Amino acid sequence: WLFATVTIGLLMLPVAVWLDLNSMSHHNLHRQATSLNTLMSGFRGYYAENVTGRITQGGTTSALHNYHNIDGAIPIPATLSIEMGDIITEKLRGVGYRFVSDFPFTNRPAHELSEFEQHALYQFRNAADAPEMMIHETGNLLDHQMMLVTPVTMSESCVSCHNTHALSP
Repeated sequence: WLFATVTIGLLMLPVAVWLDLNSMSHHNLHRQATSLNTLMSGFRGYYAENVTGRITQGGTTSALHNYHNIDGAIPIPATLSIEMGDIITEKLRGVGYRFVSDFPFTNRPAHELSEFEQHALYQFRNAADAPEMMIHETGNLLDHQMMLVTPVTMSESCVSCHNTHALSP
């Protein structure tokens, strides 16, 4: 019996190692997604309050969605988030960041939202106890992927701009 038990134990060892590695991978992806979201949310909030909020109080500089076309203009927080997301996706292997809305400015193309993103938007807007974030995992043993979505609550300066901007829905 001892020989049989040791043999079974040795045969199960690769399964135990795989389960452990799978768990570590899951926790690592979760930590990375949460860290990236925290970074981007913090940067966006700082920019909205300390750059856009201050510049729009006066002066000749403007915060615009089309800042590339205007001398001295700077990007609005949403444009900055979209462009930073493109850079992150391009530069960081295995990491993607999208800043999306189902109500984009009329001059921007509509975002193609996945079924999970649509469900998350519904939950964020309608659930009495709306979650702070939602996570969706897909993949297999060799290709594990995680999508984290979180709502963006607009600051007063964002709401003011959206309520007065001609291209804002």
